[in-house]
Amino acid sequence: MRHWFFFAFFLVFAHHHLSYTQERTTTLQENNLRGKVKSIVEYEYAMIDAEGNIDKEMGASGKDYSTYNKTGNIIEYKVTDSKGIVGLKTIYQYENNLRTKENTYNSKNKITERWSAVYNDKKKIKEAYRVFEGNNIEKVFYTYDNKGVLLEEKWLLNNAVSLKVSYTYTDNGRTVEKKTSDASDKVVGVEIRKYNDAGILLEESKFNYKDALKGKTICIYNEKEQLIEEQTYDSLLHLEGKIVFIYDKYGNIAEEKWYDNKNQRTSHIKNTYTYDKSGNWIEKTEYDTEVQFGIIYKRIINYY
Repeated sequence: MRHWFFFAFFLVFAHHHLSYTQERTTTLQENNLRGKVKSIVEYEYAMIDAEGNIDKEMGASGKDYSTYNKTGNIIEYKVTDSKGIVGLKTIYQYENNLRTKENTYNSKNKITERWSAVYNDKKKIKEAYRVFEGNNIEKVFYTYDNKGVLLEEKWLLNNAVSLKVSYTYTDNGRTVEKKTSDASDKVVGVEIRKYNDAGILLEESKFNYKDALKGKTICIYNEKEQLIEEQTYDSLLHLEGKIVFIYDKYGNIAEEKWYDNKNQRTSHIKNTYTYDKSGNWIEKTEYDTEVQFGIIYKRIINYY
């Protein structure tokens, strides 16, 4: 399940890669890691059966390696196969704690993708570009108001405008309209996002170019601002499904409960963790009670 989730997340992340997060959080904070982490090796250790016993050890599986600098930002990520051969590697560079470059390499240690960004005096990305698949170049230019609020994104592919995204804010920024237009300035989609006073997303509605509702997502949080329920609705505002999250005291997800459009539970994932003295998990058991299948993950964490 972890690999499937990572693949789905990677597709979303890659699509929005040029608009790399402009929040001033470190990679360690984004991944709920504590202390001065230097490196992490993560791998699948074993599969477990319905009774929680080890059904199969995964000693031949690959490993993920992450290396961080002393300010808490990732500087290298790589994936190796069962023989220790690197299949993917990304190197990250920073200036004044701002990510400015990324180079991704294949198994032959050749660059397959390059990303670079330039920031303005408010430490927000002014422009960025991505070179991929040999000669294709994707660029994005950001426009802000004098307070640093994002107003527009202009996307180009091989120097031709591919789309534009404009932002309109109301209710002191608590409601944001995101309007996407194609190269001919024709509106192809609209998103309305509503936030609370702390800037946390509460609701997102998506519309097509005819202003017809495509769907809605509603997010519910606890007093710690942790997402505890995510509800999705179709164009007629009929429930499509929801996910309920329960957290442990370290802020990691202890349970996930998935429901369908009839509010019937389809998956119940229970996560149990073993922590080191810094409060980072070094072993995680992920078990789905619906399919009665689980996986044990292990992490080796080194600190500065």
